[in-house]
Amino acid sequence: MVKPNWKITFVLVWMLFVLSLSAWWLWYALALVEELTAGAAMSVNLAARQKSMLLWEGMTWMVLLLLGGATLIYFIILDEKRTQSMKNFMAAFSHDLKTSLASLRLQVDILKEDFANNLVVDRLANDTLRLQMQLENTLVLGQGEKVKPYMEKLSMKQVVHRLKPYWPELNIEIDQDYMVYADERALVSILKNILHNSVIHGNATMISIVGRQLDNGQVRFVFSDNGLGVTEKKSTEGQGSSLPSTGMGLTIVKK
Repeated sequence: MVKPNWKITFVLVWMLFVLSLSAWWLWYALALVEELTAGAAMSVNLAARQKSMLLWEGMTWMVLLLLGGATLIYFIILDEKRTQSMKNFMAAFSHDLKTSLASLRLQVDILKEDFANNLVVDRLANDTLRLQMQLENTLVLGQGEKVKPYMEKLSMKQVVHRLKPYWPELNIEIDQDYMVYADERALVSILKNILHNSVIHGNATMISIVGRQLDNGQVRFVFSDNGLGVTEKKSTEGQGSSLPSTGMGLTIVKK
C-alpha cells in the first residue's frame, strides 16, 4: 500500500484553492463588465476590449499557477526518488558492513580464546564492539519515526542474557524475571547503550538491574553499577584521559 505524500497533497490543495479563487475572480470581473455595459456606462467596444483583457489575463494567471504547481510537484517527486535511492544505498551498505563486522567480531573472539589477557586483542575487541554500536546507533537515528514499533511480550531476563556475550567481563544481574510489552529491537538498543556506557565510560565490572512494578501495570527499571561516578569521571578527564564517544547512546535511549 502506497502511503500518501503530504507534500504533494498540500500542493494539490493549494492549487485547487488558488485556481478556484482565480476562476471566481474572473467570473466576477466579466459579470461586472456585462453589468456596466447593460447600464450604458461603458461603450460596446470598450466592454469588448475589457472582456478580452480580463479573459486573457485570467487564463494566463491560471496557466502560470498550474505550471508552478506542476513544477513544484515534479521537484518533490524528484527529491523523494533521490532520498529513496540514498536510503536503498545506505541499507545495502549497512547490511554489508554489519556482516563484515560480525565476521570480524567472531575472529576477535577466537583470538581472545587463544591469547587470553592480551592487551592488544582486548583493545581490538573493544574497538570492534564500539564500531558495531556506532553503526547500529546511526541506523536507528537515521530511520527517525518511520519505523513503527512491533510490540510483543518479552522476558527481560532472556533479553539481558542474550547481551552478556558482548561484554564477557561484565557481571550483569537482574533481581527477577519480568514480562514486558515492548519492541524487542528498541529494548535491545536501549540495554546495549546503557551497558556500553557503564563499561566504556565508567569502567564498570558489575551492573545490577532492579525492577519495580507500578500501579498502572508498567515496570520501572533501575540500573546501577560499580563504575566511576560523574565526579570521578570528570576528575580523570581533567588529568588528560579521553574516551571516544559520539554522544548518540543516551539520545537513542531517551528516544
